[in-house]
Amino acid sequence: MLVMHEPDVEQEFLERIVKTSTCWLMIGGGLYPSFRNVHGHVASWLIHYGPIPAGMLVLHKCDIFHCIRPQHLYLGTKSDNAKDAYRRGQMKQERALDGNKFEMARYAHVEIGLTQKQVSQLFNVGVASVGRALNSSKRGRYTKRTKK
Repeated sequence: MLVMHEPDVEQEFLERIVKTSTCWLMIGGGLYPSFRNVHGHVASWLIHYGPIPAGMLVLHKCDIFHCIRPQHLYLGTKSDNAKDAYRRGQMKQERALDGNKFEMARYAHVEIGLTQKQVSQLFNVGVASVGRALNSSKRGRYTKRTKK
């Protein structure tokens, strides 16, 4: 268990923040050695609120990764984190490639040589969807060509 209120730990925490009118920004690296190398926002939570329940993450209300202001942090699940990222435009809604797009995406990668990222941008889907399409055994029509 982590010790939240040792004077040395709190002093280290205070020395590594810059307070702005809105956020407290972490400086000098992203991990706090006194907290077994946890990120600053997690250290802030532990100092100000105590232990984090199993299965929960420390998330940001302000959407500033380096912010460690306790009032800008809240607990949530991985699902909450993904929903927040989508709502803030940080990730695309994962859509699968279907029908002709599936075959066209595989062709674009295998025959034309586009990267998975380029294919994902072409079809407006996530890179993971492209990866699943390329690795799918159900529709394995295309395989990588070998040079002769």
